[in-house]
Amino acid sequence: MDFFGMKTMKRFMIYAVAACMAGGSFVACTPEEDDLFSQSSAERLNATIPQYTDLLCSAPNGWVMEYFVNNDWEPGYTYLMKFGKDTSVKMAADNVWIGGKYTESTSVFQVITDDGPVLTFNTYNPIFHFFAAPDNVIGNGAPTDPDKPSSDLDESGYGHRGDYEFVVMNATENLITLRGKKWGQTILMRRMEENASWEDYLAALAETKTHLFAAKAPEVVLTASGERYVVANASSGSISFYPENGDALTETTKVPYIVTKDGIRLVKPFKGKDDKGNFAVQTFRIDENGLVCTDRGQQAAIRAYTPSKWLTDRSKSWVLDADELGGWFDEGYKAFAAGVRPKYKALRFMRLTYDRATGAFAFNWRTTNYTGNRYGTLEVDENQVAHITFSGEGDKNGNTMYDNVPAIGEFLNKLQETGYKVDYIHALDASRIKFTSVANADDYFYVTLE
Repeated sequence: MDFFGMKTMKRFMIYAVAACMAGGSFVACTPEEDDLFSQSSAERLNATIPQYTDLLCSAPNGWVMEYFVNNDWEPGYTYLMKFGKDTSVKMAADNVWIGGKYTESTSVFQVITDDGPVLTFNTYNPIFHFFAAPDNVIGNGAPTDPDKPSSDLDESGYGHRGDYEFVVMNATENLITLRGKKWGQTILMRRMEENASWEDYLAALAETKTHLFAAKAPEVVLTASGERYVVANASSGSISFYPENGDALTETTKVPYIVTKDGIRLVKPFKGKDDKGNFAVQTFRIDENGLVCTDRGQQAAIRAYTPSKWLTDRSKSWVLDADELGGWFDEGYKAFAAGVRPKYKALRFMRLTYDRATGAFAFNWRTTNYTGNRYGTLEVDENQVAHITFSGEGDKNGNTMYDNVPAIGEFLNKLQETGYKVDYIHALDASRIKFTSVANADDYFYVTLE
């Protein structure tokens, strides 16, 4: 024993003797201390096994597992699981790796003792265990060689980096928190509503994701503790965050998320560019304006930019939806199509765009053989009311067709006759905008980002 150890031991012995000699409020010294627990730690651990097994089996309609693998490009996946007393577990999922359709499969589970109580799926389930296989991953968003899109860059033999064994960290009647035994991701299991259809539940999640973050939609923005971050590429299932006025190439942080019945949950809290921000946001609930953070003590939300930002963006083109027109625009579109048909054949589309040659706003249309432009301006005021005006000029084809087909002029005159209230159909989906006439709400049309 070194010098410091000898001094410490001597000091302890002096204090111990003094305590034994003292009377009054001190208890008598005894050489042994009563056991705090009547069972050993191993016995206590073993006692939890039937408790956790019973909990898993107690849900009549099973559990919703929010499953994550350990990479930054892959989203979270929802698995539905019904546990049986006979150790069977029926799973269901609907994701790209199992064909993109609702699929069920039954295998075996067990709760064992290892690093604490562990839930293990110890027979192979074809819709689940492939996440833990070491095969290289190709397609569906996996990283590729830019010069060989069909290849994959990761040849390390880790595959998806997923788990099939999970340490039980905490468990209540309605929520079980797990940690992947190998890769360490936090996995939540929530008790499924008793009367819910599994297939309908997964279909509803897919629909929610489509409306939250459309593949063609421009970026939205996260505001947290006074800081603003662009939310990009979210339709992939892994959000790219970067400071609003920062560099997307060098300052992006990628964070996978999963869609829940209430909103989304990130795989881990996002804390800002340097992971040392004044906030830590992870769970968001859908509200009428987008997503609002529900984490304790956090003031944060994900919102869309106003429609004016994208409608006046010269890099964007918006196709008019011919199948959903209201009031006069339904009549006007049909007249336009009928007017061009005799000489120019079928009307293919109309769109609001910016002409590359002139840089001017253009109302553009295409028939079977011709494309025409008429130029003007598109402005959107602070109240998100759009105003379209035409200058009387166009390209050669546009002017010729305008002179030959009266219905074209009638349609354009109607467009510039009034202002339009512009709104998103879904709060965060900027890929589809409704134009509603401020003069007559029955006159409206929709445009979709090309």
